[in-house]
Amino acid sequence: MLFRSANAGVFPAYILPGARTRVLFYLNVGTFAHSTKDPADVRGLGDIDADGIASCIESNPGAVSGLKLRLVGAFVAKAGEQVIDAARDAAR
Repeated sequence: MLFRSANAGVFPAYILPGARTRVLFYLNVGTFAHSTKDPADVRGLGDIDADGIASCIESNPGAVSGLKLRLVGAFVAKAGEQVIDAARDAAR
């Protein structure tokens, strides 16, 4: 399952209780990913909220299996290395 830090709270409350198989929770690095018409997950470095990611992981102990970063969009084409560095920093 893919979630972003803004909606990750639904995972333990609504997804896990009804699961009959192992469910892996990959947190999307882009705060607003999949919530707008823009196909890009990250439209600027401000979309990577390291504090929000850390808070989400702390609030859901043991639930987050990893982070997901989809490298698409105009900003990523222009500043891809910065996006990867910011995502890596947020993962630590």
